[in-house]
Amino acid sequence: MSEQCFIDETLEIQPSEIEIRHVFNHHVTVLCNQKWKIADEMTKWSHTLIAQIQEHVKQQRELLELIYQKKKFHLEALCIRSLELVQMYEQKKEYEQFKLWFNKCNTLKFELATLLYVERPISSIQLVTEEQSNGHEHSQQKTAYMSSAMKQIEDHEKYNRNYTDINENGSP
Repeated sequence: MSEQCFIDETLEIQPSEIEIRHVFNHHVTVLCNQKWKIADEMTKWSHTLIAQIQEHVKQQRELLELIYQKKKFHLEALCIRSLELVQMYEQKKEYEQFKLWFNKCNTLKFELATLLYVERPISSIQLVTEEQSNGHEHSQQKTAYMSSAMKQIEDHEKYNRNYTDINENGSP
């Protein structure tokens, strides 16, 4: 029977314990909600940055295509002009001029474009704790407050142990 009483006592939760657990569970819930909000902001930031990069790449590809079309048109015009010259050289039997022109055409060099990597500042996000954002002074105050609260809890526990020892062992 005493074993049954012992089990009942451990299962019985005091109202004060329920209140304390409720307070701390609420704090954990608030922290969890903050965590998800911050994680969502990080994801949104990354999606925005990726979209900006993709838009920049799209613009650069459009520019590349425009430059390519212009250079291609220029080469096609040069080819037509070269064919006209070659035909004229052949009609006049100026084979030496033809060879010179052919060699010039063969040594032509064309470059479409090159990529230049430009350093640009990218705004980035960085996680900052409350202590970091409020400065060192506020951090010291909060640390002192938390230390004081923890000391009160420890003192209260010591008092309870001493009170329990006194009650169990009699007067000092």
